[in-house]
Amino acid sequence: MLRTPLREFALLVAAEDPSVTCVADLQRRHVERYRGWLLERPAARGGPLHRYTVRDRLSKLRSFFRRLDGWDAEDRPARQLVFDSDFPIADEPLPRFLDDAAAAKLLAAARQDPDPFVRLVIESLEEVNAAFAGWLPIRRAQRHRTHGQIIAERAHTDRAALGPLPWAGRAVRSWVPRSPVYWALSRNRWWR
Repeated sequence: MLRTPLREFALLVAAEDPSVTCVADLQRRHVERYRGWLLERPAARGGPLHRYTVRDRLSKLRSFFRRLDGWDAEDRPARQLVFDSDFPIADEPLPRFLDDAAAAKLLAAARQDPDPFVRLVIESLEEVNAAFAGWLPIRRAQRHRTHGQIIAERAHTDRAALGPLPWAGRAVRSWVPRSPVYWALSRNRWWR
């Protein structure tokens, strides 16, 4: 229902800014404060409101302002107050080429392969996938924080998670001299 977000928004603005006497007096800072209040507000079951609830309430508020604009109401804000960037990111599942069972089979088969390059490639992809899967929800949760805060809190962990794999250098050094590509290039006089 449209009434609940409008009632909450109106009560918050009336309590915090008594100088607002009509809808035309609303400014962007009021919407920002309402968004912050929604993110801080506890849910009925405990914890913060779910991001879908916050998204729903902000979209209803934006719908109200758009209707006023569409009707050419005299008592409407002078500019747009709710932007797309105000909405929390909706959870979307990551696209997967392989499901978990098929990925486990591929990893097990790669570990049994006699070619070290096959093991290197598949295990590297698995490590990067695991690091990215762990990093993405943290980054999505911190979307509305400043870039500097995110960098300061996550730089060390991200560097460790997404940095070079400790066993990769050893695996490459053991594979390269036996590689047919390396052998062909080292024998080619044009390559030197």
